[in-house]
Amino acid sequence: MSARLLDRARAWMFDPLPMHAMVANRIILGAVVLSSYLIRLPAYPLLFGADSVAWFPLYRGFADDYWRPALAPLVTLVAELGLARHVWMLFALLLVASLSFCLGYRTRLAGGITFVLHNFFWALNPDTSWGWSLMLSSFLFYATLAPSGRFCSIDAWREARREGRPPPPVSEWIASPWAMRLLQINVCTMYLVAGWSRIDQPGWLEGIMLLEAATNPSARIVTDWLRFQPILRVMTYFVFVLEPLAPFGLWIKPLRTWFALSLIGMHVGIELLVDVGWWNYVLMSGLLCFLPSSWLQAVFARGILRKAAKEP
Repeated sequence: MSARLLDRARAWMFDPLPMHAMVANRIILGAVVLSSYLIRLPAYPLLFGADSVAWFPLYRGFADDYWRPALAPLVTLVAELGLARHVWMLFALLLVASLSFCLGYRTRLAGGITFVLHNFFWALNPDTSWGWSLMLSSFLFYATLAPSGRFCSIDAWREARREGRPPPPVSEWIASPWAMRLLQINVCTMYLVAGWSRIDQPGWLEGIMLLEAATNPSARIVTDWLRFQPILRVMTYFVFVLEPLAPFGLWIKPLRTWFALSLIGMHVGIELLVDVGWWNYVLMSGLLCFLPSSWLQAVFARGILRKAAKEP
C-alpha cells in the first residue's frame, strides 16, 4: 500500500504535464518585476539612492531586524564598502534581466539574476512594497526552476533555428511539473493562512470589510459606497467563505476551475477597488496553474497563429 502511495506521489510530482501555465507565469512575473521597478525609476534617488534613508544605519537596523531578509548582510556589506553610489548599476541590470526573463532570453540566467536582485532591493528598502515582494520572490523562484524557457521564448526560437526545425508546437509544451506543483502548494498555503486568519475578525463577521476597503485612503474609486452596502456585504461574506475553502477546493477536480475563476474574479475586483500594489497580479498568475491547460493552450495557439498570419 505504501509503495503504491509513493508511486502515485512520484507520478503527481514528476510525470510530464502541459507547461502553458508556467510559461504564462514567466511572462507575467517578468513583466510585473519590470513594471514595478520601472515606475520606481523616477524616485530611485529617494528610494534606493546613496543619500536615501535606505542606507541610514538606523533604518538598516529596522529593516534587518523586522524583515530579516536573506540578503540583508549583503546590503550591509555594500554600505560598509561605500558602494551605495554604484547600486544604480544593479538597478539597471534588474530591469534588463526581468525583460530578458519575460521574453525568454537566457531564461534561467535571467530568472536567477532577477530573483537575486529583486530580493536585494527588497532587503534594501522593504517599505517600497506591501508584502507582495515576498510572494513575488517565491513565485519567481518556481518560474525560474521550471522549464518555461523551452517554449514561447527567444531561447526556443534560437534553438529551433540552430537545429533547422520549427519551435515546438503549442500542443507539445510538456515537461516535468514539479516546479509548478511547488507553486500550486505555495498558492494554497497563502490562502490557507490569509483565509483562516480572518475567521474570528469582527469586520468579516459583520460583513463590512469590503465597505471599509472601498472607503479607505488607498481606494481607487471615490463615491457614496453606503448606497451599495447590501451588495458589498454579500460579496464580503462570499470572500469570507471562498478563501478558507480555496486550499481544499483547488485540489478537488470537479471544483478546481470554479474556485480558480472565483479567486481570479475576486482579485480583479480588489484591483479595481483598492490599490494594494502588485498583489493581485502575482496571485492571479499563480492561479493560472489551476485552470484547464486546454484554455491556456488555446490562448497561446491563437497568439502564435496571429503572429504567423502577420509574417510575410
